Amino acid sequence: MFSANRMIAYSELSLPFPESRRLWLADSAEVWKKLYLEIRPPEPDETCNLIECVVDSTRSGNLPSLYDSELAKQATLYSVWSLVWDLRQHQSASMWQKSWTTSEHTLLHESQCQHLEQFLRNLRLSYEPDCGEGAPARGLVFDLLFMHIFAQFDHLELLIGKDGHKGGQSASKLLQGWSKGHKSRRAAWHAGQVIRAFQQLLPKDRLEFHAVALYQANMVLWAFGMLSDAHQSGSTLLLDSTQPGTTIRLDEPDNLDTQKWIRFGIGLPSIHGTIQANTEEKPENKSVSLFKPAEVVESNRRLLLELFRKKYGGRDVATFVENIGLFMSEVEEITRTTALSKE
Repeated sequence: MFSANRMIAYSELSLPFPESRRLWLADSAEVWKKLYLEIRPPEPDETCNLIECVVDSTRSGNLPSLYDSELAKQATLYSVWSLVWDLRQHQSASMWQKSWTTSEHTLLHESQCQHLEQFLRNLRLSYEPDCGEGAPARGLVFDLLFMHIFAQFDHLELLIGKDGHKGGQSASKLLQGWSKGHKSRRAAWHAGQVIRAFQQLLPKDRLEFHAVALYQANMVLWAFGMLSDAHQSGSTLLLDSTQPGTTIRLDEPDNLDTQKWIRFGIGLPSIHGTIQANTEEKPENKSVSLFKPAEVVESNRRLLLELFRKKYGGRDVATFVENIGLFMSEVEEITRTTALSKE
């Protein structure tokens, strides 16, 4: 679904969107005719295709009822991934290219980021009136795309061990600047919102794609915690502070405290922790600090497996999801070992 390869010809993108799903599912020709006369626009309208929706961010949110609106919204939203992927590739290459000046890279990258941000914001606003069954899944994809704009995933994969210890050390140096800026906090915020949207999905709607989304959100939160000054210094003040008003829960709706943290770093970022069966602590009073990355990974791993078990009626989860859980368990164990070695 998020493949970088173009599996469809550009000429096919100019084809009109399919008509309403109600027409496709009509029981008979007579029912189809009646429905068609009901939803047909009073005057002939120009056909709408994916290219038009990508050029005009408000187009797919205001389609005539004759078209399959849900399919059009999904196609438009997923098509943005190619733009985000191109941005990621340019960003990754420029970080390794020493001949580029900081100002050249910053100017070009910021311009691309702002263009994509504005497009996604407009798209999200045009979709807001639609609170139908597909809304939670669309919300997850929106935050996933935003997260990829602000997180340097190529380097995060190296940090988590894709190319071994040496690659992880190189990535750690490159990501130090990112971890101290507002973009890392924006990436972490959207990662928290991906987790929130994942929990809002109906069990039948949870797909393996959503498991990958949760894993990637977990990767961002883990990296943010691992690279933080609080974790690297082992500051008990930051790790264990319970001062009122300082905890920012990233998997809750946006508020003023959240914006203060994103812009200025004021507050202690956290997520809701999964509640174990042998504890009497209420869910609303439980939180896991991002400065404790091992606990963050554990919480997200438990959440992943618990919610997918609900989909399968308490039975074992699919092998793909199980493997993601096993990998997260390994990351959790390594993180705990690393923390112990610093003590």
